[in-house]
Amino acid sequence: MTVLTDEEQLFAESVIGAVQEQTGIDYRDLLYGRRKAADERRAIGIILRQQGWSYPKIGAALDKDHASIYNMLNRACDTAIRESEILAESIVPGSRPVETKKPSVLWQNDASCKGAPLEWFFEKKHKDRALAMCRKCPVQVECLNYRLITVKDKNEDSGIWGMTTAWERHKLRLASR
Repeated sequence: MTVLTDEEQLFAESVIGAVQEQTGIDYRDLLYGRRKAADERRAIGIILRQQGWSYPKIGAALDKDHASIYNMLNRACDTAIRESEILAESIVPGSRPVETKKPSVLWQNDASCKGAPLEWFFEKKHKDRALAMCRKCPVQVECLNYRLITVKDKNEDSGIWGMTTAWERHKLRLASR
């Protein structure tokens, strides 16, 4: 049986948690409900597969065997796969390819945090407040992509950007290599 590292387990749990929050499906139904949450499970599998995870690793994250994961991801109809990809894109900022050109900053005009005190996004005591503001933001993906493009070194990265912490962005950078 495949065992996930602590980092992989944290990432998988963050994806599962994001799917739960987006869809309102409880954890047990999401992982163990037969047909009830099949598309949502598929979205989790697609996200993890996009991050380069193997079928056995995805199976370990979803408490399924690798053959079930293979069938779930490779034998689904095109419509179900596309719906899962749309859900995945709305859940994980950065699941789309990150651009390498210099990013535009026009998105900042639409950011929920525009005008908010900077310390909310850079001091740990305000983390929950910052994440709550990010959760409602219409430009989460643009914000995250901007940070991923403009800061390459984890030692220079800090704060909440695109609903991610510096550590979460570091994990995203590692997964995309």
